[in-house]
Amino acid sequence: MAKQLRIEAAELTDVGRKRSENQDNLAQRVPDDPQELEQDGALFVVADGMGGHAAGEVASTVAVQTITSTYFEAAHGDVLQGLAQAIKQANEAILTIARENVGRAGMGTTLVAAVLCQGILYVANIGDSRAYIVRNGKLRQLTEDHSWVAEQVRAGVLTEEQARNHVHRNVITRSLGTQINVTADVFVEPAREGDTLLLCSDGLHGYVNDVTISDVVSNHSPEEAAKLLVNLANEAGGPDNITVSIFHISEMPEASPEVLAKLQLLKEQPRPTRPVPIVAKATERASVAAPAPPVPLTIHTNGADDDVAVAAPARPRRRVGAWIVRVAAVILIVAISLAAWDFTLGPFAQSRVVATRVTNDLNKSKSDLAALSTHVLPDQLAILSTDQQLLTSDLGLDLTAAQRSSLQSLLDSQIVPAVRSAIVAYDAQAQIVPLSAALPNAAAIPPGCASNIYGSLVVVPAPKGNGDPNGNYFFAGTVDGKVQLISQQLGQISCDVPFAANVDLLTNAPGGAALLINDAANPANSSIATISSDNKNPVPILKLPALAAGTTIPFFAYSPKTIVVVQRNIATQVDTLVIYSGGPKFVASGTPIALSQSIRSLGFGDNNVLYLLLNNGAMATFVPGANTEIHLVGDLQVLPALVTG
Repeated sequence: MAKQLRIEAAELTDVGRKRSENQDNLAQRVPDDPQELEQDGALFVVADGMGGHAAGEVASTVAVQTITSTYFEAAHGDVLQGLAQAIKQANEAILTIARENVGRAGMGTTLVAAVLCQGILYVANIGDSRAYIVRNGKLRQLTEDHSWVAEQVRAGVLTEEQARNHVHRNVITRSLGTQINVTADVFVEPAREGDTLLLCSDGLHGYVNDVTISDVVSNHSPEEAAKLLVNLANEAGGPDNITVSIFHISEMPEASPEVLAKLQLLKEQPRPTRPVPIVAKATERASVAAPAPPVPLTIHTNGADDDVAVAAPARPRRRVGAWIVRVAAVILIVAISLAAWDFTLGPFAQSRVVATRVTNDLNKSKSDLAALSTHVLPDQLAILSTDQQLLTSDLGLDLTAAQRSSLQSLLDSQIVPAVRSAIVAYDAQAQIVPLSAALPNAAAIPPGCASNIYGSLVVVPAPKGNGDPNGNYFFAGTVDGKVQLISQQLGQISCDVPFAANVDLLTNAPGGAALLINDAANPANSSIATISSDNKNPVPILKLPALAAGTTIPFFAYSPKTIVVVQRNIATQVDTLVIYSGGPKFVASGTPIALSQSIRSLGFGDNNVLYLLLNNGAMATFVPGANTEIHLVGDLQVLPALVTG
């Protein structure tokens, strides 16, 4: 008896322990009609909405409903076309609602959608909701987060652990419904009997580590695993909504000879360290990209009616390559209402593409090295970083011995020494002193304490009566929204029990620290309070107005006379300073000052002068009560952060 596609699925969403409403949403559809199931597959969707006044819930609901209905109307056996049209329609639907309702302006949502069709798994993602696959007891993340911290990790600026605990870990760089044009990455790979796929919002993966997720999914049914994962996220504090969608492939039909041939070709291709997007422009021949499974096939949608451009592998005459992720050439032809893909495969074409790419990348890197001295140091580092990533990525291809030797030789003999030389010159020009030289007597923070803290240390006076006057004392924020007192006495570092709750940011204040505290019932509401080493009970000094939808507070600065809050538009990354004066009894209505540059850091100096480091590296000052705009500090320029990490 022929096998049938049998899927055991479960889904669960939970508001968490600190939110008053659930802005996550999810849906799944496994067609009852065997013919439709074979043609278009089974669809699973998770969305994590954002925006105040229930706007995030609206955005995520519209996304899952639109994608679930539109995909099956548009696919007709073409999964990529169905996903492109569904994402386009969902984006337009959210934008339309936001335009018609001022209170929902700026609302949006993340998206992760999976389709299992004819033995092939397709996963599309926008934002930081994720897809994982568990195969033979091993967990692997399929998607790449579109978030600020993920980009810093990929650039080598942050580690995975630093990103997990970073204050900006919730800032996403791509979302559905916030702009006319939206780009989704699509990852494609063969499925197997016994595979389990997990889709989830950051309310799960941000607070439950991969090892635990793998153990739970591998050893429990989808229904049991969904409940356990949600419980674990809540036990970790449950600061966000939690959503999981799990399906286990219990049985799949025997693959046809054509599918077996496709899978064999796919199996023979090398896998890079990370996927590389294939991007093409409509009605033009796509630039040749090195193929690799799984590849994010970048889906672009725009505001024109029925106009969709989807970059995807091409389809040869016998349609054998229609499902192959790693391809030798990509030709994309886009009509007004239909996107068609044409694959070209073959060992000869594959080697030709690889040879062309390697030659081009070697020539580019050599040319960049020759002209390197004509660029300023920050640009030199950016150029070298790009070349280093290109050549390292090429080493993951199916190369000849000569090609591999040429790439490795250029990296080792020229690129790496040039990077080291540029960093030394950069440090000298920027007056950067390595920590190992600046802190020769550094002491280790206890592991249990170190893993729980994030962000900057705030220096505080020694506690009265029980502190060493010659010791050092600090406040630091913890990952679960508390404050940690850290003391260094006689060369030893110790940590007290964390205190306070719902603390998002902390900064310097005379005699202690100032805290930005979120309202647990309504995260859009927040207040500022002060603490000291002798009084750990937060003293409220200012209740801030509710944040507008689509904005966040990345920084604030405190002085006894003035509080300055930075409000950032998440979509545009444009900052506004809001000035609250009249301390110690601060006026609740602030004065906004728009900025042309986003802020990297700020703090008060002497005489109530606010100093700002802008994103372009410039230093600026602002004197509350005396200025109405910020002023650049002469020609002082702080070099931008190293892109090489």
